[in-house]
Amino acid sequence: MGPAWFNTQVVGRRWAPHNTFSLFRCGLPASGSEIGAGAAGQARRAGRCVTVGCVRYLFVHSPLLGPGSWRAVADRLGGSVPDLRAFVDAEPPRWRAFVDLAVADGSPGEGCVVVGHSGAGAFLPAIADRLSQGFAAIVFVDAVLPPTEGGFSTDPSMRRALEERTEGFLLRPWTTWWDSGVVERILPDQELRSLIEEEQPMVPISVYDEVIPVPDRWSQLACAYLRLSSAYDDELSEARARGWPAIALQRSHLAMMTHSDDVAAAIQALCGRI
Repeated sequence: MGPAWFNTQVVGRRWAPHNTFSLFRCGLPASGSEIGAGAAGQARRAGRCVTVGCVRYLFVHSPLLGPGSWRAVADRLGGSVPDLRAFVDAEPPRWRAFVDLAVADGSPGEGCVVVGHSGAGAFLPAIADRLSQGFAAIVFVDAVLPPTEGGFSTDPSMRRALEERTEGFLLRPWTTWWDSGVVERILPDQELRSLIEEEQPMVPISVYDEVIPVPDRWSQLACAYLRLSSAYDDELSEARARGWPAIALQRSHLAMMTHSDDVAAAIQALCGRI
């Protein structure tokens, strides 16, 4: 979550961060809300295929956070939010355990839309591949984008930066990575901050040495992109270049917690455009 959880390297092609901020991205709230409010209203007006009976959602939380990050949106749209944090205790490769946990209960049914946030984007093609029965679409939400082929791996500069955020062989909790006041700006509500802090897993840094393979031709699946914060503008541009439907909200990286109505409406709208 937050930071670009992985950067993409495939067949000699690499998307690297422009600077430290884009490397460790928390997606601070925008100074103004006009764009966000307008886009959210547009999403509500454009939304189709919005009932629980029409779309069944599987929400995938960031590897660095817990299921509480998606709960408010899931309550509004229906769907499941599996707790994937146990992947940190699995034997390597841990990406496989992350996917296994996501699909442990099987597909939510026909019309299943897999929705993933931040670093979870690296796993979504593999999750969708495992949910081939009933799978309908993937929605990336302020998330990293896997390559169209090959595998998803960590940029060396990011790997070095992560080492500075470890204790022993474990990454420190995500909310401790930022300067004083940053998390408070993203999550002004103390209860939401406490929820995030309590759910954060201790992730082994060796996770970032793994390559997450992507299924053949996965990018030909029905996909869409929802940008919550300007920290993910590059991914938004890449999604549009791939021809995917996309919506840009001017919120923050954790807007699904602070503006869950807007995020839910935008996801619904994207389902109507895929």
